[in-house]
Amino acid sequence: MTGFVIRKLLRTLFTLFLVVTFVFFVLRLTGDPVSAMMPDDTDPAILDELRKQWGLDRPLGVQYLEYWFNLLQGAFGNAYRDRRPAIEIVAER
Repeated sequence: MTGFVIRKLLRTLFTLFLVVTFVFFVLRLTGDPVSAMMPDDTDPAILDELRKQWGLDRPLGVQYLEYWFNLLQGAFGNAYRDRRPAIEIVAER
């Protein structure tokens, strides 16, 4: 019985790992979120500053590790559109 529970737990953790990794990379495939949010005539210096604030100027591997680190701490960050903590927006629904 213990072996069964351990196997199920390991499969669940592996599935969670795959889903989180998939979500991370799909969100990055859609393009630059800063450019998508801002008007086309936005000053490039402002775009660069926003990328720096949100950590999008870092290498993808660093972003991925920070994504996991924040996820494990329960720090889901701020929503890009509302600039409010994402957990508050989810809790409202």
